[in-house]
Amino acid sequence: LEQLIERLPEHPRVVDAHARIAMIQRHHDGDPIRAGVRWVAAASVDPGHPEAGRWMLAAGLAFADAGDQDNALRVLRVAATRSEQAVAAHLAQGRIHLQRDPAQAYSDYDAAFRAGADGEARRLAHLGMATALEYLDRRDAALAELDEALEEGESDAAIQRRRNRLRARRSQ
Repeated sequence: LEQLIERLPEHPRVVDAHARIAMIQRHHDGDPIRAGVRWVAAASVDPGHPEAGRWMLAAGLAFADAGDQDNALRVLRVAATRSEQAVAAHLAQGRIHLQRDPAQAYSDYDAAFRAGADGEARRLAHLGMATALEYLDRRDAALAELDEALEEGESDAAIQRRRNRLRARRSQ
């Protein structure tokens, strides 16, 4: 694959070679940074490729797993422009921003809703928004967010625990 990329850089399969190498580096070699770079390379070679958005999402997640938050956010912004990856990219951005900028995390989770989050993604967005609000010391708003999730039928143990904890703190 490397020889194909080096010897025939204009070959139509170069993009697939980069993507395949990224998978190997990520899953076999356990090197998320090199994998992320390869996925970005694949998407850069052919931005119109049907998998380009997925590769950018995978690159962003790999960079985040390696602790390279700045590159993760940069790549996830690109992935979020693809409708197929927008929800997952916004959720990943929210997860990164929770520690750095809870207000931005709230916006990221809200963007996941606007991008069409449903099912598990919708539940994660509700939890993320509630967590961001809690980090911003807006516990009543966080509780309202969890109440809304429950009203929408998204009841699960995590939402219930978070809601009970917020109610207990409010009564203190």
